[in-house]
Amino acid sequence: MLTIVSSCLIAGCKRQAFVQTTDSMSPTVKSGEKIHMDKDAYVTREPQRWDVVAFRPPLQYEGIWMFRIVGMPGEIISFSEKGLLVNGKTPEMPLSLTGIIYTSSPKNQPPSPLVPFTVPADSYFVLGDNSPAANDSRMWGGISRDQILGKVLDK
Repeated sequence: MLTIVSSCLIAGCKRQAFVQTTDSMSPTVKSGEKIHMDKDAYVTREPQRWDVVAFRPPLQYEGIWMFRIVGMPGEIISFSEKGLLVNGKTPEMPLSLTGIIYTSSPKNQPPSPLVPFTVPADSYFVLGDNSPAANDSRMWGGISRDQILGKVLDK
């Protein structure tokens, strides 16, 4: 979950600062680290696989959350012993994610009943980079495009 550091109330404000309050995105973003979100990143383009996005979580949760998009509309997300599968194949991950393995469920949890998961149209499957500690799409399904608030900028 993210805590707002700077309000973005002025007209034309395109960036907003937050502090990460959990370890769900570690090592990419550690608890206590400040990040910035670009509110206009998806005005002219759609979110892409591997983007880290800030979004409103499912209704049963509060606040603003941040996770990485791993599944695009229409794709089937599943897991093998080696990690994430998209449409039955291991996706090519960016070098920046070397060493990160996405698992089928958080630590000490049974396998997700939602997986395999077909990502609905206009929705995305998101995961925390600290897969064993993340409450993410494996638990509650995809997020719709209108839940996405913006793209988290590289540090």
